[in-house]
Amino acid sequence: MREKWKPFLVCLSLLLVGGGLVPSFGSEGEERTIVTEGSAPLTDHNEVAARNKALSDFQRRAVVQTVEELIGTERSGHERERLNHAIVDHFEGYVRSFRILSEGVEEGSYRVKGEAVVARERLKEEIRRLGIPLADQPSSQESQEDAPPTLVWQAESSCDEQIGDEGAGDFFEHTLSQALADSGITVVTSEGEVSGDNNTAVARGGFFCFSHKLQCRIVLQYRGETVTIEEEVPLEGESPSLMDAVMTLAEIVRGHIVHTINTPRAPEKGSTPPPNDQSPPTPSETSPPDRWQIVIKGPQSGLLWEKLYHGLRDGGILLQVSRILITPEAFIVETPEISEEALDAIKRLTMSSLRELTVEQVDPSHRQLMLHATPSGM
Repeated sequence: MREKWKPFLVCLSLLLVGGGLVPSFGSEGEERTIVTEGSAPLTDHNEVAARNKALSDFQRRAVVQTVEELIGTERSGHERERLNHAIVDHFEGYVRSFRILSEGVEEGSYRVKGEAVVARERLKEEIRRLGIPLADQPSSQESQEDAPPTLVWQAESSCDEQIGDEGAGDFFEHTLSQALADSGITVVTSEGEVSGDNNTAVARGGFFCFSHKLQCRIVLQYRGETVTIEEEVPLEGESPSLMDAVMTLAEIVRGHIVHTINTPRAPEKGSTPPPNDQSPPTPSETSPPDRWQIVIKGPQSGLLWEKLYHGLRDGGILLQVSRILITPEAFIVETPEISEEALDAIKRLTMSSLRELTVEQVDPSHRQLMLHATPSGM
């Protein structure tokens, strides 16, 4: 009789888990319910495998978002490697339960949206064990205002190129969504009108493929402001492969979006201005003194950085990248050290294969290398 009921019990358990009715066992203390999405490419029409990967991606993002709430987005970026090894790679242990709100195949990917209940107290204990300080606990009003933002993506793709089994436009959207998620911004897609709150941004526009370049043009609306973002990456000459070009373009656009969302808004009329009316610090003032900055100013600076990085690597010099900052004025790469050998190699590259870059200043006392970008044809 026990063997007779065994298949039924197995099927019942699969239905419970598959439908998102995952039970919660025991009490873990303080909890946090996160609404987010997960996705995975559909390979060989295997929806089961894609769904499992999308569910894992959904839970992983919920844990990452909770960690960033606990320690702050900037500190999370600094400690990404340690956090991934100790926490994110073991996300299942921090998701107490989840509920699926919607799921299905969209444009070659399996997408899942749901609510995940994350054990914040257990995350706090692990973060303390790693020696990472927790962010100050905000008031309830500040918590609502500082909640992780959401980007509603309404941009379209006009591209027939393929990257593996996936269209280049879908690959761009997924790469950008993942990069924004790693920066603490949840991306959702919507075709209808959006009536968002203060923490909802809306991006409208498109991703385009041409014979000689990739281009992204979007209009970003956030908290009453409208910003136009237009970037492109060439596909000719010594340009990177299509996949590398899409990833580079996604990283550049991500930087613009993150900068727009994270830049403090001007005070509304009648509100109290900040004391002393202090201007925002420059990148060098906000950077730790133990890091070098490679500052590239000018058009297509992100792509030219990729060429410089690969040129150094091909010459046997590998720069360790600690952080990348993208502002409207410059593309800034932070690295622990730039050796004399690396500086000489950069100067040689700018006088040979990378004439689009010019070394403007080397300042060892302030640990800063200034480059000016003038892409060919301009």
